[in-house]
Amino acid sequence: METTLRDLKGQLQQVAKIRDMEAKLAPSKTGVERRTPSDEERRLIKEVNELKKKGGFQVTDPATQLKTAMQAIKTRLQNEIRDLEHAVATGERITARKGTPQYDAEARALVEQRNARRAEYDAAFPKQPLTEAQRIERAGKALDASIAALEADIRNGRIWPDKTSRRLTSPELEARRARLEALRAERETLRDADITAQEQAKEDALAKQIPRPPRQGAER
Repeated sequence: METTLRDLKGQLQQVAKIRDMEAKLAPSKTGVERRTPSDEERRLIKEVNELKKKGGFQVTDPATQLKTAMQAIKTRLQNEIRDLEHAVATGERITARKGTPQYDAEARALVEQRNARRAEYDAAFPKQPLTEAQRIERAGKALDASIAALEADIRNGRIWPDKTSRRLTSPELEARRARLEALRAERETLRDADITAQEQAKEDALAKQIPRPPRQGAER
């Protein structure tokens, strides 16, 4: 009963902060309790922190982090797993966060579990297709990267391909390369046949437009 009351109190504190910031007011500072928040309170805390960033509110907190870095990673992964399950169950989108720390065996197992839930989440919320402006922006960034790489090669005198790089090969890769070349050859054959058919169709259409000379019986 006491744990439930503390949890409800924590949720109400976060809701009050959200209302303050929606009203363009700095959120009131609350005391720190050494307890683990529930999933619902944690989601409210996350919403509060996002609103702090968007609104530019600066609220200092003297609380110190007692957990080790690895334990914090495991906790974050466990929280993300529950968030993904909650999103799929309720139909509410969440904002994914990225990170590249070094994981131990238990953390890697949590990553695999998180990825499985991520697959369910992606199936529930498919990505929207890119707009033409977004595709143009991505293409521009790719071209800028290619230009920068080529400029660096020219500055450093690398004007020839690196012959020391070894081509990756394996029976599976070579089989796929052979299949790719066969498909390319087949496509070229189909293209040539299509061009020939188009040219023949043009000649047939032109021949139909040329008037034929009248027959002698018709002249009589």
